[in-house]
Amino acid sequence: MKDKIRVALAEDVAVLRNAFSDIVRKSINMQLVSAVATGKEIVDVVIGNSIDIVLMDIEMETQLAGIDAAKEILRLKPFVKIIFLTSHTHEDIIKNAMGLGATDFVTKSNESDKIRDKIINAYNDKVELELTVQRILQSEYTKIKKNELEVVEIVKNITELTRSEKEVMLLLLEGKNPKEISNLRVVEIGSTKRQIGHILKKFNVKRTKEIVNKINTLELNNLF
Repeated sequence: MKDKIRVALAEDVAVLRNAFSDIVRKSINMQLVSAVATGKEIVDVVIGNSIDIVLMDIEMETQLAGIDAAKEILRLKPFVKIIFLTSHTHEDIIKNAMGLGATDFVTKSNESDKIRDKIINAYNDKVELELTVQRILQSEYTKIKKNELEVVEIVKNITELTRSEKEVMLLLLEGKNPKEISNLRVVEIGSTKRQIGHILKKFNVKRTKEIVNKINTLELNNLF
C-alpha cells in the first residue's frame, strides 16, 4: 500500500473517540485526518479534506446524526467510504444505512485489530460484513423479492376489475363502508355488496381489509 489511508472519525463519547483515534494513529498504513464529536463536524471535515474512510458513530448530537451526516457526505463525495460504529445492530438502522451507501458496520466492542482490519478491507474493497448484518440484509432481500411477486399479482388483479369495481375499490381504500359507498354512488346497497363480492373473488381473499392493507403496504393506490 503506497499511500496511507486517510481516516476521519466521528464519535461523541470522548473516551471512545480517543480510543478509536489511537487505533488509527498506531497503524503505520493510516493517517488520522481529524477526530470530531458531531455529525455536522464530520461533514465539514470531509468537505475540507481528502478523506478515504469515515469511521463514524450513528447516535451523536441526535439519534440518527451519523445517518444524516452519511447522506450529506455521500451526496457531496460519493467515493468516500463510510464505516459505522455501533453499540447494537438495530435492524431498521442497518437497512437504512446500507441502503444509502454505507460500506460496513463495526461494533464498538471489537478488538483494535478487528477495527483496523475493517478500515483496510473497506479501503481495498474487500468488505466482509459481520454475520448479524449479513442475516439482516439477506432477510430484507428475501422480503423485497416476495414484495415484487406480490406487486405483480396485485397489479394483475387490479387490471381485471371493471370500471365500476375500481370506483368501489377506491372508496374502500378511503375507508368507506358499503352503506357509505352506496350513498356516494347512489346505488342500492345490494348492488354494492355484489360488487364487493366480485372484488373479493378476483383477489382471492375473504375480507376487503386484506386488499386495502396490501395495496397500502405496497403503495399501489395510484393505480386507481
